[in-house]
Amino acid sequence: MAGDADGARDCYRTAARLTTSLAEQRYLERKASGLTRPPAPQR
Repeated sequence: MAGDADGARDCYRTAARLTTSLAEQRYLERKASGLTRPPAPQR
């Protein structure tokens, strides 16, 4: 799944929802928010 930023973002957010550790939730949400979509190709 290399290059699948959307999939990775979804997985990080799901993991953040499922963990009970607040520190881990913050870490996972930061990782998810750091994943950006690549710019659309210009025409």
